[in-house]
Amino acid sequence: MQEFDFYSPVYALEEINSHKEEILAKTGLVVDSFKERRKELAVYVEFVSLDEYLGCIDKASNILDKNDVDFIALALKMGCPVWSNDKDLKKQSLIEVYTTGEFIKKYLHEAYLE
Repeated sequence: MQEFDFYSPVYALEEINSHKEEILAKTGLVVDSFKERRKELAVYVEFVSLDEYLGCIDKASNILDKNDVDFIALALKMGCPVWSNDKDLKKQSLIEVYTTGEFIKKYLHEAYLE
């Protein structure tokens, strides 16, 4: 089975923390479960600081949704696609973007057929 490396700007983890109450309300998680899931996330995702992909920010800043600049810049730096269901993110042409369905079809489905 194929192994994956997942990356995210560290600010995304900060966003998760700042929206904790909203996440708890929408998911029905209790605080202890939220903290546990957040810890698990850090096991599977490498959170990358801005200084590591700062050189790609200018190129990425031409996209429409400025909230996605860090994700595009990080993907440019790492030379990898982005996994997102954000329809606006798919409109840019700097990097490839896979929805969850596309990711499963392209990577996971093939892995289970091997």
